[in-house]
Amino acid sequence: MRLFSEFPDDTQALFHKLYSNYYTKMLRYATTIFNTRGASNPSDGRAEEAVQEAFAYAWVNQDKLFSSPNPEGWLFKVLYYKVLERIRD
Repeated sequence: MRLFSEFPDDTQALFHKLYSNYYTKMLRYATTIFNTRGASNPSDGRAEEAVQEAFAYAWVNQDKLFSSPNPEGWLFKVLYYKVLERIRD
């Protein structure tokens, strides 16, 4: 993936770019999951919190993210599980 080769030595810049490129798409995905499970009110903020948790997890586990053959898929899978955790709570 081109995004991950743009800043090979600057992890903070890469994460900023990652966040900028994927936040809206991930928020939409999380909101859709909550809505299809009848588990969310658009104003309750759980989708936004799940997206933030997914990015925090990615930051801590960047070795897994960067070594994944599909980093975007890895990030969205993490988000999926973060949403499920919030639904169960």
